[in-house]
Amino acid sequence: MRIRDRSGRDKIGIRCSFEFISRETQRTLSVAANAEPGRMGERPGYLAYYGKDIGDSLRSSLIDERGGVWEVSTSSVKGIGVVGVGWRHNPAEIVSLLKQRDKDTTGYLNRLSETPSIFGSTTSIPPGQSARVTMEFLRESRASASGPTAQFFQLESEIVAGVAVGANNSYALHNFSFDRVSMPIF
Repeated sequence: MRIRDRSGRDKIGIRCSFEFISRETQRTLSVAANAEPGRMGERPGYLAYYGKDIGDSLRSSLIDERGGVWEVSTSSVKGIGVVGVGWRHNPAEIVSLLKQRDKDTTGYLNRLSETPSIFGSTTSIPPGQSARVTMEFLRESRASASGPTAQFFQLESEIVAGVAVGANNSYALHNFSFDRVSMPIF
């Protein structure tokens, strides 16, 4: 389908929809897509730290049968929150940083540095309820748009999931992969 990118240009894209269903009977789940960290860099004339916010891309991708890569931006996810770490951390550290944040009710840890460690928020799914999630993937600009339309994809994504345990949440980072997703030909 045609999807507008962050610059407002129409591009070829794929919209994937999922339903996250809580099978918990007592506790609320917290879920979010994991993002790449923001970048650090320089602006002409003075040193500026980019990376004071969430990165532009998720740690998710589609790869078609020809090797084309399709990416999803943080703004193209609907239905669940997006979380990410600051540029000083590895994205895989999101679980331990979320645990630290939950224990730090005063906000002291984030005030210790100029750049916060965690950006974004999780989405709560009450026991027995669900959340419908949509992700819009765009073909990477370096990929060739010529040739027949791709019909098969491999989908990979990192999702943070947490369960309320007393006053704290217990988090885990889940990598899910669908090896062969077929697309109907329209």
